[in-house]
Amino acid sequence: MSTRHLLLALALLLTTACSLPVQRSSTHVDHLVICWLKQPGNAADLEAIHASAERLRAIPGVVDIVVSTPLASERAVVDASFDIAVRVVLRDSASLDYYQTHPIHLREAAEILRPRVSKVLIYDLQIR
Repeated sequence: MSTRHLLLALALLLTTACSLPVQRSSTHVDHLVICWLKQPGNAADLEAIHASAERLRAIPGVVDIVVSTPLASERAVVDASFDIAVRVVLRDSASLDYYQTHPIHLREAAEILRPRVSKVLIYDLQIR
């Protein structure tokens, strides 16, 4: 087989493999909380929210937690005006329901989050 034919065969194989449907064994829920601080950029408030988010890991059904800050962008469609975002990955929608009423979540929201934020947006996403 010539090098050209070998490369064409490899390209065809890769194209076919990349177009196969991805098999996922389960779904999960992303609970995305985007926050604007009362004191924008306040380092102590950012650290308090980060530490609070880590404590949420103890709630059954929580798979992962990611805390992030905005990435500056020149693109008009990108909103980087918030101070901090918390992504809580949950096993399923029942886990989200449980999480919402769990005492740890209620305490962290009341004692840490609400006193520090002026605005919050929450998105709950079903990931398949």
